[in-house]
Amino acid sequence: MPEQLQQTARDIMSVDVPTLSRDASVENAVTLLAGRDIAYAVIVDGDGGPAGMITEGDLLALAQRDRKRPGGLLQRMLQEEHHLADTMRELRKAIASDVADVMSAPVESVTPDTPIARIAALMEAYDYRQLPVVEDGRLLGIVTRQDIVRAIADRP
Repeated sequence: MPEQLQQTARDIMSVDVPTLSRDASVENAVTLLAGRDIAYAVIVDGDGGPAGMITEGDLLALAQRDRKRPGGLLQRMLQEEHHLADTMRELRKAIASDVADVMSAPVESVTPDTPIARIAALMEAYDYRQLPVVEDGRLLGIVTRQDIVRAIADRP
């Protein structure tokens, strides 16, 4: 078996994980993501465990705040009933002030001993771009798609 397939999350994870608390403002999240030129942050609970994730995709609704007028949304919901849940989620994100209102939760995570092949399979199956690495309920690091590609490139 090639060496990179035997590696685990511990071998490739980044430990400098951008984090925010549940009560951080959406503005704090925007500042963190833009300031560090990153696409995500892990939302941590009081015990340091991952409570959710916030990504640049979660923040896209902010650019449309002025366009998300209740009258137009009501019309869209009435015309497209199957989009009701999506429309309500986008409205909630557009008017949110705390990251807890915008983040994706619960968050899927892996352990330090999870093999790279399993992490890649999870990412592919659920279209995840990153997965927090957690042990005993505490955030240890994060594995991104880029980390996996680097591991593949570094194989002998």
